[in-house]
Amino acid sequence: MAWQCEALTAAKNHLVDKFYAPKTKDVNVEHYTVGQKIDFQCRGEAIDDFALWQVSMSRDVIKAKLPVFRVVKEDWLDASTLNLSLRVFQVSKEPYQFVLKKGDDKVSLEGASVLVSSILQDHELSEKKEGPSGQITQQPKAYPMPGAVKMSYPPAFWLYSSLLVFFLLAYALRKGLQYRKLKKIRLDLAEEARRRKPLQDFYKNLREVYRQKEKDYDYLGKLKSSYYDYIKYKFLVPTENWTSKDIYRFIKKQNANIPNHTLNELLQNLKELQALKERRVEKEELSQLLEDLQINVEDLDKNARGKNR
Repeated sequence: MAWQCEALTAAKNHLVDKFYAPKTKDVNVEHYTVGQKIDFQCRGEAIDDFALWQVSMSRDVIKAKLPVFRVVKEDWLDASTLNLSLRVFQVSKEPYQFVLKKGDDKVSLEGASVLVSSILQDHELSEKKEGPSGQITQQPKAYPMPGAVKMSYPPAFWLYSSLLVFFLLAYALRKGLQYRKLKKIRLDLAEEARRRKPLQDFYKNLREVYRQKEKDYDYLGKLKSSYYDYIKYKFLVPTENWTSKDIYRFIKKQNANIPNHTLNELLQNLKELQALKERRVEKEELSQLLEDLQINVEDLDKNARGKNR
């Protein structure tokens, strides 16, 4: 018994030939390549128990560690029609012939003939050499990485890729410049901090606020500048140009030993000082604010790293 099979996959439409098209027109591209998925539709006289029939090769093949072929799909539409997909993993000089087998019964699959060539065979990526006996042999060369010359991409792909690279470089440059600027500012602050004692200066200004709070004096501005100066020279932070959250995040990142509740109080004090206008405040309000700032400064100083950090 014999069935007739029709190949549904054209060897010359294989993806490899699209990427690595040969320069000359006389290259044989009708052979299938190793690992290519090949589709057949086979029809013939109806057989019994068709689900028990298996696809096999009709001739002996060289034994190898890897299987010579693998059935990808075996879809029986009915007892007389089979859609078959397979891959062959070994180069052949003669076509592979396939059959259906069930025990000792056999059905020949006429037309399911596969001649498999190397991907590099007859392509520009293989080179011919003359052997010792004068015989011409063909040696494969390593594949290059697919690039813009060999592979075709839509123009939009290159446009968006270029824009992405541009923005990434611009972002990296901006971050680098910001880092260098901050480093220079902190070096200048560190130099100034060596001539200061942040905690003692804060207490000195605090005593002045207490002495002058009953007079017509801008004690709120003095209190604010005292607190900000302590933070600036203790932690080397450019407080003039940073927001309250920026100061909070930087100190938290640089000083892991400071408890979270102390950092939260720092943020709350910064926001409160920012919200208050340059005005006189009630005596009770001022006393509470002085106490909160003093406690927070003592907690910061106790847990901060280094003398002037």
